[in-house]
Amino acid sequence: MAELSKKDIQVKPVVKTPAKVKKKGKFASFVDKFFVEDVRSVVKWGVQEVAIPALKKLLVEFVDNTMNSMVYGLGTNDPRRRGSAVSNISYREYWSRPTREEPRPSPRDDIYSFGTIEVPSERAAVDALEQMRDIISRYGLVTVAHFLEMVRIQPRSTDFNYGWTSLAGAKYRRMPNGWYEISLPRVMQIDD
Repeated sequence: MAELSKKDIQVKPVVKTPAKVKKKGKFASFVDKFFVEDVRSVVKWGVQEVAIPALKKLLVEFVDNTMNSMVYGLGTNDPRRRGSAVSNISYREYWSRPTREEPRPSPRDDIYSFGTIEVPSERAAVDALEQMRDIISRYGLVTVAHFLEMVRIQPRSTDFNYGWTSLAGAKYRRMPNGWYEISLPRVMQIDD
């Protein structure tokens, strides 16, 4: 059986009226590029690089102080405690050790944007997301072109080169104008 091309995948339009495309303004684009979109990676970094080392240090100090109290007693006989009750913190290890950086999207990932899509009804938003999930389950991916065809927007040829292998986090919301905005995960480049 011949392999199916991305362009051969058929989609059904989910709207009669073409969707609205809202391009991001310069400020919104700047905010997206300047601030980290992936909150999970920030939290993961905070736990790995801040919380866990602090807890390890706290545990070591607790054990160390407990052992010193057992050996030297609770008085001031501990030879390390002369002069000040404030402990000194050495930041030397933080400056000298190499840091593990989270993988960042390549600059090419930020180049492609097709704007914000609004459809006229909640049913259209639900149908679009369901059809996209169905295509992913059948073929392993869905392209931006497929999505745009569903909402009756003419795709560009490059829209077949970007898409999704998962719609985790995809959602829709009602806008003040009565239309529904479909929010999708960040697109990725799709290999042929």
